[in-house]
Amino acid sequence: MSGPGQDSEPEAKVLHTKRLYRAVVESVHKLDVIIGGKASYREVFKPENVSLRNKLRELCVKLMFLHPVDYGRKAEELLWRKVYYEVIQVIKTNKKHIHSRSALECAYRTHLIAGVGFYQHLLLYIQSHYQLELQDCIDWTHVTDPLIGQKKPVSASPREMEWAQMACHRCLVYLGDLARYQNELAGVEAEQLAERFYHQALSVTPHVGMPFNQLGTLAGSKFCNVEATYYYLRCIQSELPFEGAYGNLKRLFDKAAKMYLQVKKQELRKLSPTRQRSKDIKRLLVSFIYLQSLLQPKNNLLESELTSLCQLVLEDFNLVLFYQPAVPQCSPLAGEEEEDHDTRCSSLSDPLVFRMGVTCLMVVHSLKRAGSKQYSAAMAFTLALFSHLVNHVNIRLQAELEEGEGQVPPLHTEGTDDQEVKEPAVGLTLEEGTLPNGTA
Repeated sequence: MSGPGQDSEPEAKVLHTKRLYRAVVESVHKLDVIIGGKASYREVFKPENVSLRNKLRELCVKLMFLHPVDYGRKAEELLWRKVYYEVIQVIKTNKKHIHSRSALECAYRTHLIAGVGFYQHLLLYIQSHYQLELQDCIDWTHVTDPLIGQKKPVSASPREMEWAQMACHRCLVYLGDLARYQNELAGVEAEQLAERFYHQALSVTPHVGMPFNQLGTLAGSKFCNVEATYYYLRCIQSELPFEGAYGNLKRLFDKAAKMYLQVKKQELRKLSPTRQRSKDIKRLLVSFIYLQSLLQPKNNLLESELTSLCQLVLEDFNLVLFYQPAVPQCSPLAGEEEEDHDTRCSSLSDPLVFRMGVTCLMVVHSLKRAGSKQYSAAMAFTLALFSHLVNHVNIRLQAELEEGEGQVPPLHTEGTDDQEVKEPAVGLTLEEGTLPNGTA
């Protein structure tokens, strides 16, 4: 019963959408030829190729807003991959040809900065167009001018609103990726910025695990892969996990056995007290990750081997918790490739202890869900680890209370070093009664 004018409008929209999509496909084919060339790193930043990418970007933006339900996600993917990501991969693959402060490096830096500016603008535009309320989730929110009056009603379907919400999430992930690539360049410190973008993406859509995978990639080999393992497991445990996280976690676990053997070989070396602290912490972190790699549903181990490794990790955990931070900051311990460098840690930071505890809980959950025989061993280990942690919290609280009750001189100029040496000895006698809790 609709009139001819109402029928022609959707038909015109369909024809316009098809024309846009054909133009997008043609631009993509042209860019594929450029990327596929042998000297593509020289070609990607030529003015005509930059113009071609800009044209594709405009077409994709038009397409995603013209027909967000059917073409929005596809347009997003093509825009990110063809306009930004593939250029980044070309430059990273040809690092040896990119010299510091060269014209190519300058063009690459500009490419990353332009990407950040574009996605920040797109993020604001999506919020404005669909009147999304993301003030509690992100920094760059669209704020309605109170002088304009009431908001305009949004004539979008529920599926279009769903796309808009997820598009904001993906914009934040892309911004995190761009900041991560900037962080790899000399003279750019963007690690915290990348972390912030990824966490904001999680605030927008907490059920999607992709940002956790990106945080794991950003963490790299910090703290002997403990941080990365934590993030990859968080991704896998999400309602919508990212498939690539399984492979990333497997690669970390494959490295864990090699690192564990190397650490065992170095135990006989005599070191100064400061370096011994660093070695003790590294041994704990490496052994901890190796244990988590063994406590997987498909692994079958002898109970005696598993019990001895659990006991070893618990003893090291108990020992290292007695190490009080001498310096407020702690440098990350990297993998075996940085073993001889002065990158060392004098104590476990609070976030690191938290991630170790949550990692244990996630592994226990995975084993229980899979019905694995190793579930009981993992549960016993986790309970013992938390028992040590609670015991050390009590020790430190008691020490703080006793110090508060005694004399508090204005300056501790004498006997400070002796006090630091004696404190672990007192703690060890207190802890001897709790060591049986560490038996797996």
